[in-house]
Amino acid sequence: MKASFLFLALLALTIGSSLSEEPVRPQRRIAFARDSTLWTANLDGSKARKLTKGDDPCISPDGTKVAFTMSPPDAKDVVRYIAVSDLATGATKVFKETPSNNCFGPVWSPDGSKILFEIMAENHWRFGLLNGDGSDFRFLELPVRDGGWFSACWAPDGQSIFCQDLEKICRFGVDGQARGSWEISKIIPKGDMDSSKRLSISDDGKSLLIDANMDEEEPPKDWEGPPPAIWVFDIPSEKAMRLTPKKSYAADSCWVSNTEFLLVDTGKDGKISSIYRASIAGGAPRLLAKNAINPSVSRASP
Repeated sequence: MKASFLFLALLALTIGSSLSEEPVRPQRRIAFARDSTLWTANLDGSKARKLTKGDDPCISPDGTKVAFTMSPPDAKDVVRYIAVSDLATGATKVFKETPSNNCFGPVWSPDGSKILFEIMAENHWRFGLLNGDGSDFRFLELPVRDGGWFSACWAPDGQSIFCQDLEKICRFGVDGQARGSWEISKIIPKGDMDSSKRLSISDDGKSLLIDANMDEEEPPKDWEGPPPAIWVFDIPSEKAMRLTPKKSYAADSCWVSNTEFLLVDTGKDGKISSIYRASIAGGAPRLLAKNAINPSVSRASP
């Protein structure tokens, strides 16, 4: 009996020791904006860290850098550049070698090698491309539109993008060739998009999150303009499903996985915007970051 007890005690100590030595895997990271300042945090909202002044944060796929829109504080006119902050060193590099000083909304390619963004050139909004270090600028040659293209997001293949022109959601190759288009009004009954709305494609390339404006008779309390809604569009079946209820303030969505996503909602008071994590299966969203907007998620932990 005593020998058996000693054996079990030794076994428990051995297991406990091995478990304590097992490394804790670092979490994926998010980036977001709060009061015109950029922040990062773990995917569960812990270890929030302030970075620098800026807008439109987009964390790199490996979670080591944040691309963002930088506006010089002393500029008299609209001046906006794309910049990248290194999270390990805190160093920030501003990319000024572009044919315009009005650029915004950077989006990393899936492999982190390129940054796509909007740029005003010759009185037209176009998409520009830079390498992740700011080199080798070029325009993404899409069909020319006076109104421009908006809401760019990379497809998982890294060789094509999704975007919208207020009437259609389109997919283009980086060579500018059209790969598909869908009329917004047919995808989303009584829905439309403006230039500020967001698209986000799932990692499997099948589901597109769409932030839309809704033509509904009862908007949320104290809301100006058409009420927002988040939809998920299944590309293979070309069917869309609404994810957020009427009288909701929810918008600014992006995928966490093929079944979960982040969104920004102001809650019942309609005053403070915060980031929540939600599931397409439903259920109550979980608060991640209070007083925060513009979330993005890394694809892997640093």
